[in-house]
Amino acid sequence: PTYGIEPAEQLSAAASQVAPAAGLAEESQGEGVKLSERELNSLDALARKLERARPDENKIIATFVAALDELVPFDSCAVVLLATEGEYRVVHAVGAHAELMRGRRIRHNDGVTGWVLANQQPFCNAKPELDFPPDVAPRFASYLTLAAFPITRDEKAHGALTLYSSSLTQYTVEHQRLLGAAVIVLATALSPAKRATAETKINHSNLHNSDTPTAVLDSDALKLHAPIESELTH
Repeated sequence: PTYGIEPAEQLSAAASQVAPAAGLAEESQGEGVKLSERELNSLDALARKLERARPDENKIIATFVAALDELVPFDSCAVVLLATEGEYRVVHAVGAHAELMRGRRIRHNDGVTGWVLANQQPFCNAKPELDFPPDVAPRFASYLTLAAFPITRDEKAHGALTLYSSSLTQYTVEHQRLLGAAVIVLATALSPAKRATAETKINHSNLHNSDTPTAVLDSDALKLHAPIESELTH
């Protein structure tokens, strides 16, 4: 199904015209959803692992992705980082079809991930094949859903994390909340200004008691936007 969108090569133009709230599920605002103590402990452990991986950016990302499947399920995963002005590159990919994603160049509004980069907003539960050009999209036809989150640094989109699943029918609000918090930890670990800090720590109180988990004790506030959930319908 195309969900009202023309062939994949025209996705960026169509996606640009879709209002962020199109198809927005009421629950996707995440109201009343809090991270459990177990999840907070998992995030704390993740932050410590990333701290030990500093200052090697590649090692930080590899460590993050290796630990991520213990937090949120996925079958394929891609980490995109800024390469040149206005262009991003998949610097790390794992799972099925990872070889098709590695090194891929992405511009603003290229597929779902490009939309996330352009708008600095999460986008969840779209068809994964819509995130790829026509020559790659068929390989993801059996996939059911995705979750894409911006990696924000200094209030700018430094990159994005996109998960693809062939087993989940959707990424739930709980998945989205936990993934959003994990991306905050990753963004902090990748921040050059924080590499001299002794240790990255999770503010358990903020994450547990606030509807919008903000952050890491020794970092600037990194905003976690409310996840957008859509099938890119018109």
